[in-house]
Amino acid sequence: MLKIFCEKYSLHKEFSPKVYQALLQYDWPENIRELRNFVERIVVMSASDVVKIRHFPPELLSVPAVQKDPPPKLSSSDDEREQIIAALKLNNGHRENTARYLGISRRTLQYKLKRYGLK
Repeated sequence: MLKIFCEKYSLHKEFSPKVYQALLQYDWPENIRELRNFVERIVVMSASDVVKIRHFPPELLSVPAVQKDPPPKLSSSDDEREQIIAALKLNNGHRENTARYLGISRRTLQYKLKRYGLK
């Protein structure tokens, strides 16, 4: 799936060993569909070429055997801007779905779009 989504979005991403460990240990209640959606989300949303545990959504961080990577030292506004652009592409420009996908309100998304000069 990683290869498929990297090709689809013309990206080159790799998973760290801890990511593979977490993926194997997570229960995946909705089976393959949930795993597929997760991999796509991580490929699109992570700013780094090497996906690490810190890029995971909170619900997967509760896996007990997974050690969290240390948080990044600085959160760059360029990374946030790129994440918003990627989320917009993934949601075909639909702002309400994009906001929901990012876990923010539509109003917050509107503010960030204006702040970063995105339409």
